[in-house]
Amino acid sequence: MSVNLRAMHGVAMRALLKRSLALCYMLVFWMTASIASAQTLAIESADPAQSVIWSKTLGEWRRIIVRLPESYSRSTQTYPVIYLLDGETHTALTAETVAFMASNVLMPEAIVVGIPNGVLSRSHNLTPPSSVAAEMKDAEGGASEFLSFIVDEVAPWIEQRHRTEPFRILIGHSYGGLFAMHTLLTRPDAFNAYLALDPSLWYDRQSFVTSVPAALHKLPPGRFRYLYTAGIVPNQALKTFDASLAASPPANIVLRTRPPRASEDHNSMVHLAIYDGLEQLFAGWSFNDVLTAAIEKKRDPYDAIQAHYQALFAKYGLHMKLPQKAYLWGGYQFIPTEQQPKRNPARAVQILSEMGEVYRDQKYLNLSAALAAAGRVDEALALLEEGAAYFSALPNKSFEHLTARARIKELQDARSKKKRAK
Repeated sequence: MSVNLRAMHGVAMRALLKRSLALCYMLVFWMTASIASAQTLAIESADPAQSVIWSKTLGEWRRIIVRLPESYSRSTQTYPVIYLLDGETHTALTAETVAFMASNVLMPEAIVVGIPNGVLSRSHNLTPPSSVAAEMKDAEGGASEFLSFIVDEVAPWIEQRHRTEPFRILIGHSYGGLFAMHTLLTRPDAFNAYLALDPSLWYDRQSFVTSVPAALHKLPPGRFRYLYTAGIVPNQALKTFDASLAASPPANIVLRTRPPRASEDHNSMVHLAIYDGLEQLFAGWSFNDVLTAAIEKKRDPYDAIQAHYQALFAKYGLHMKLPQKAYLWGGYQFIPTEQQPKRNPARAVQILSEMGEVYRDQKYLNLSAALAAAGRVDEALALLEEGAAYFSALPNKSFEHLTARARIKELQDARSKKKRAK
């Protein structure tokens, strides 16, 4: 009997490979089970773009990109969550857009969750079933399963790990915009706000042009809902969709749209539309006009700012604290200046103490200023010393560290000068 050594070697190698793979899978599942919830296996990474979770619904590992707000690590604030389709393409610029808008008090800070889709899986995951055979052959209509993955697996995973508000925003472009329409049709309360950007409403013989408006008219009252659409000139299906809703607006959803621009194409319109859609969603978020009116009418500016945001929080169903700048601008209205020496620094201490409970590092430079103005110099110096040590240990905080040291010297010099004068 002849022996085929090459064949035996191949069999042995395949057996070894299977055992090695089995051990790898066992190791992965052991590692993930130790850090995951009972519902979801996950591998989390220091790099937010590399975290992956196991989807029971899809039967595969999925990468999730999470961008936290600038204030997240140094605050106790809670944040709305933006779920962004085509996350591999749009997450970076969307996160920067949100950060810019929030820093200018045009919207709240928000957590951005990018959900990538590979070229081969995108059409399947973002399209619902179609009555057109050719479309089903190309796309396969897996939107319902992908929606379940986002709503029932990704969202709970995010909400277990981060300080979130019960306010979700879904942003989708092209097939992603169609996916947003499918979500409105099948699970409308999965998200509070929808941005559908140049949605593929030609799909399934334009059935969504009529089915979604009919569904929106049936939405019950009781919560804030928002739909924003934006497209390009050739998107006639979207034009018909918007005209239908404009002619007969549903009662329980806020509708906003952006007229198409001749200079834009299907891809170039995305990020300007995201900015516009978020700006219209949070229209009136800024407190500037409220502050100006309160000062002119000689009313307490901080009380006016608080009332402004309490009304907004009630409108959107939010439970968060004030934006950082609201505390700052409200508090500094009470710190005496050369032009207005009779202000009430004790009120500034109260307001900026509240800010320090939410945005921890802000107490060092700002609360200390209020304490010094109120004559509580020892407390101000202690806070500045603590702040100088805090900032010196952080990267990119050299300006704050130098400012703290300069203010310490300034207060010490002023106190010495005052003692000599006596």
